[in-house]
Amino acid sequence: MGKMQVSLQAENISFPAAMAEERRCFTAASEGFVNIGRDGKDGDTPTIGVNGNWFLGSTDTGLPSRGTQGVPGEKGDRGEKGEKGEKGEKGSKGDKGEPGTTQLIPLYADTVADCTDTSKVYVLPDGFVYANMTKTSVLHPTNRLPLSTEADGTPFNGGAGWKTGYKLHGGTGGEDARANYEVSGFIPVTYEDTFRAKSFRVEEANGYNNLCFYDANHGFLVAFTMNSKYNPLAQFLLEDGTLEGSLSTAATTTMTQDQLRQTAYMRLSMLLIDSATVVTVNEPLESTTQTVTGWQSTGRAFVPADYEGRILALEEKAALPREGDAPAYIAAEAARVADLVQSKRTAGSLTFSAMADAHLEVDSPLTAVQANLTACRDAGLGLEQLRRHIPLDLAVMLGDYTYADSAETAAQVKRDLRQYHRYMAEAVRGLPGIWCTGNHDINYGANADRRLTEDELYAAIGAGNTAPRQDADHPGRNYGFLDFENQRIRCIYLNTIDSLDWPDLTGQADSASDVTAVQTRWLANTALDLSGKTDAAQWQIVLFSHHCLSIFPQVTAVLTAYKNGTKGTVSVTGNGVTSAVSYDFTEKPRGEIICAIHGHNHNFTCRKISSEPWHAVTAEKAWLWSVCIPNLDVCRNNEAATADDADWKRVFGERDESGAPVYYPKTQNTAESTSFCVVSIDRKNRKLHFIAYGAGYDRELCY
Repeated sequence: MGKMQVSLQAENISFPAAMAEERRCFTAASEGFVNIGRDGKDGDTPTIGVNGNWFLGSTDTGLPSRGTQGVPGEKGDRGEKGEKGEKGEKGSKGDKGEPGTTQLIPLYADTVADCTDTSKVYVLPDGFVYANMTKTSVLHPTNRLPLSTEADGTPFNGGAGWKTGYKLHGGTGGEDARANYEVSGFIPVTYEDTFRAKSFRVEEANGYNNLCFYDANHGFLVAFTMNSKYNPLAQFLLEDGTLEGSLSTAATTTMTQDQLRQTAYMRLSMLLIDSATVVTVNEPLESTTQTVTGWQSTGRAFVPADYEGRILALEEKAALPREGDAPAYIAAEAARVADLVQSKRTAGSLTFSAMADAHLEVDSPLTAVQANLTACRDAGLGLEQLRRHIPLDLAVMLGDYTYADSAETAAQVKRDLRQYHRYMAEAVRGLPGIWCTGNHDINYGANADRRLTEDELYAAIGAGNTAPRQDADHPGRNYGFLDFENQRIRCIYLNTIDSLDWPDLTGQADSASDVTAVQTRWLANTALDLSGKTDAAQWQIVLFSHHCLSIFPQVTAVLTAYKNGTKGTVSVTGNGVTSAVSYDFTEKPRGEIICAIHGHNHNFTCRKISSEPWHAVTAEKAWLWSVCIPNLDVCRNNEAATADDADWKRVFGERDESGAPVYYPKTQNTAESTSFCVVSIDRKNRKLHFIAYGAGYDRELCY
């Protein structure tokens, strides 16, 4: 019998034509083929091997035991429905599904420890969004030098932190006059602390170069000097020109360790200490990068309006492109402004940030007001980023931190003020500050539950003025001044909402402006008094307030008399009471008042004012630049340009050449999400530079 080739078609087998005489019909069966034809001699019975092929005996034919699938038959009729089976047992819990792409409902937690679902984000009591994420932050050390103090706790040398023309005595720790030397104020440091310094200069074998240490009562303990073999200062000096050490490991033969453990302060006395000098305690001298993985703040404030149908998922906020810990658009705008500010600075310039009118209202249901939270947050992040590029001398806040007018409760206003501080905390850390009071901040209105008290206002606003010298008799009234000795510039800030003595629950916030007779007298007799300066004629004066000073005739009368060196008396009426304030500048040494900077008008107006009425200032008598800082917030812009009062619209509104109002709208999540200024006073060229961060434009004024 020849080799048989078989092709399988469904269940039928057909033979090749060469075997026509052997025509057979087979039926597939598991035991082989059943012969239905004529008898023949016995052969091998085909079987199906483990590989599914036909075998003859032990020979694999290579032919599959099943053919290709045939054409499906027609669908049969549906059978009758069977009886319902018994309920099965409950299955085990399935695996956790993948997180969704949009989180529509905010999750709240009291602490980070309560954040459990890593696929979601949480809102914590501080108002910020937290996510389980990897975040890289730049940590900036705190320069303790400008924070150093006198023995009585007041800022050293007006907040500069150091002064020239003095040295510290190595035996007593007291100040002695010495030309070309500088000393610092008292810097808190303990026995275990590590202190560091850079950008200073010392001389070898010179006892005037030393570190002096004091106890909690500012009593002298020990000095480490450059000429001492007993307490050598050189042991703290490193090869890179920096200083680093700790009393716990210091070599000294004049003090016991128990005596050194009494240390509470230190002071520096060196050949060179200036504004570039950095002193840190338990921190590195340079900024460091830190990468942390886990639950942490995204730096984004929770905005309830995000959940009103349009939904910006909090996951998107957490994933916003960032440089360090700020959105990329903020980092880029800060770098741009920093470059421009640096190009305007000259030796002796005073450079500071100026912000106004954030109008926060945390509890507001209005989407536009909620957008103010984002604008204020971006301003804080922008200032923080800007300080990574350039140093600033001062941070100025010009009031109206809250949107309160006549309906918010005192508790709500205080919550708004705390929110503003949270947004600005890192931005102003280590900087001297001026914080003015705005008309919205006192909760003065007919429908308010009550006005904030003097103590509450001091806690929320006035306490931010850590460096300036305030009116010691009225610290809660929030006016004072701050001297910058190197630049010879005095910064005076006034409270144009000094209406705490007025009856409560009357009027609206915009009618609450007042500069009292007490404050006017302080301005004339204290703030403008430079008799303690040997070089008074070289000093310049800048004024800060929430309102434009031209609407306060008592203030412009005093300022103009100071400019002209005259004397006189001005009547001040407040709360229905009229008082006379006398001033005399005929004999006192005087500096130069160069500008008055304010907020409130929500635009970029700038004009010269005089002692004439605000609506009737003439070009012949106008002499003092009055410059408006734009508003941080989104929903109020240049309202004065469309005011009903024609004079108010003409003087305080910003309009183009055709007389049309000018607006600078903000757009969230862009460089123009907010607006503030970096101001640089160029004494050398007698110019005022107002560089706009965000929406708006730059201004340059000559004085």
